[in-house]
Amino acid sequence: MKNVAKTVVAAAMLSVVALAACSTVQPDAGHEAVLVRKPLIFGSGGVDDTPVKTGLKYVAFTTEGIDVNMQPRRVDVEFTDLMTSDGVPIDFHAVLTLQVIDSVKLVRDFGADMGAANGTPGFWTRNLDQPFRTAVRDAVKAIGVEPATAQVAMLPQNYVKLQGKEASQMIKLMEVLEDHEDTQHVWSNFDIEEKEIEASLA
Repeated sequence: MKNVAKTVVAAAMLSVVALAACSTVQPDAGHEAVLVRKPLIFGSGGVDDTPVKTGLKYVAFTTEGIDVNMQPRRVDVEFTDLMTSDGVPIDFHAVLTLQVIDSVKLVRDFGADMGAANGTPGFWTRNLDQPFRTAVRDAVKAIGVEPATAQVAMLPQNYVKLQGKEASQMIKLMEVLEDHEDTQHVWSNFDIEEKEIEASLA
């Protein structure tokens, strides 16, 4: 009995030691954990080819589980210094959606850290941000901006509200002016409700 008891105690102690030498990895929903094995003294380490996708996994205490968000993420890019080929300055806001499809390759080749305080992924900041900006600048420089229509107009600072007889007289005057063959443009500062115009034209 004493030998059995000693065996049980030894097995229990080994289990405790084994558990103490382990850590756990448990990714959240929509995330994966990529295991990076680090040798304690000798041996080889590296990135494990199989990520942890669901559930709880026990790993050696020298192994790091790197969390990778596999859900689509939004990246905002501001452009405030662009110029078209015909010298028109352009500012605009671009919105991109990024989604990781291979967590192991991301960790191994690019890193999965969050590169900025605003939540922008590090791999975007280090590898994609500048090439994207350069491509957009080159595309904008190659095109010109031609307005569909352009004309000079006089815009009033203040409006005068007309009603009843005054509104009717003004509408008739505008019709006469617009129909005159020598008239090119007519500007005004009156404010007439639509029902007044409809009544005058009826």
